[in-house]
Amino acid sequence: RALRAGGRTDAALTVLAAPEATGAERARLDLARFEVHVARGDAAGARAAVASLPDPLPAGLVVAAAAALTEMGENRRALVVLRDDRSAPAQALRARALVFTGRATEADALAEGLLDHPDPVVAARAHEVRSTVAWHHGQAADALRFARLGLERIDARQPALEADLRRAEGAACFYALDFESAERALEAALATNRRLDRVPALVKCLNNLAMVAYAGGDWERAATCWDEGLLLCARLEDPVELAIAFNNVGYLHLRRGNLLRADRLFRRCIHEASRAGFPRVLPVAWSNLGEASLLRGDLLGAAEALAHAEVGLADTPRGADHHELARRLVQLDLARGRTGRARRSLEGLVRDPGPAGLGAEWGHVLRLRAICAIETAPAEARRLAS
Repeated sequence: RALRAGGRTDAALTVLAAPEATGAERARLDLARFEVHVARGDAAGARAAVASLPDPLPAGLVVAAAAALTEMGENRRALVVLRDDRSAPAQALRARALVFTGRATEADALAEGLLDHPDPVVAARAHEVRSTVAWHHGQAADALRFARLGLERIDARQPALEADLRRAEGAACFYALDFESAERALEAALATNRRLDRVPALVKCLNNLAMVAYAGGDWERAATCWDEGLLLCARLEDPVELAIAFNNVGYLHLRRGNLLRADRLFRRCIHEASRAGFPRVLPVAWSNLGEASLLRGDLLGAAEALAHAEVGLADTPRGADHHELARRLVQLDLARGRTGRARRSLEGLVRDPGPAGLGAEWGHVLRLRAICAIETAPAEARRLAS
């Protein structure tokens, strides 16, 4: 542990390979070896180490093993390890694993009961989960409140947990369109994760920072963050983070007009998310693929992709993803010559702009309104275009 904390992971593995042990002590050494592989982002070594752990684990190792598994992105395996442990620390980790397997409603209900737990680590982790669920649902104010309440519960002895809460705070600020505060929180989380050599957590921070840079117009920095994140994802072999990164990099290429590259990345995102059993990103990727297909003139492919997105978003709280999908369906109607239907749908978007009332998405809506007005109201079309 001292060697790993000092960044000397090779020496730590050498030490762990030396002792002869059996039973619970062997399991403890294998778990420590697994944690070292996780810290250095060595997916193959981590999987080899975790495969040697007994099932079921000795009771005293369950929480530590689950924490390492969630750190690695092995959330479904963590849920299996936690299946019989009803302690508060185990429940907090179960809630976190549920979030990242697409079971946000279950995670939120579980975390809600832990918010006032006397153990500050359990309470802070519950706040992180509730913050994450809130910003997944587009509830930026609630997400920010939970993240900051979680930060109040911990001290300097939990730097990794503080970094996770800072990342949640940054994501909430991003969805509240406070890009300056988002960047500040995410940079703090990134610095801590680099210092602790937490490769999986680094990937999440880089992904979020890239989104902030992209929204602020700094596409080069966004590309740099996503490129580093993709390299780390490949080392981790984490399909969830790979799916998120593929979708986000695809979006960057979509806006740059690299349509074939965007198309390939969205399809890879859909493949990885399906492989991981991670439904949250699937409708967003299908919606993005629909726009790429539209811009390439593939109307049948666009209709199929957007239909998948509609099904995936049907039972989720209304947010920016719904607005973007509705705008793309308008584009599809226009491309098919259904101008009257497109005009009616657009008026609905104008009446209820939702979280997309600012920025590039609103510009897309105005452009489509101008296109609809060209034949019947050319002066209005010119006004909207300007």
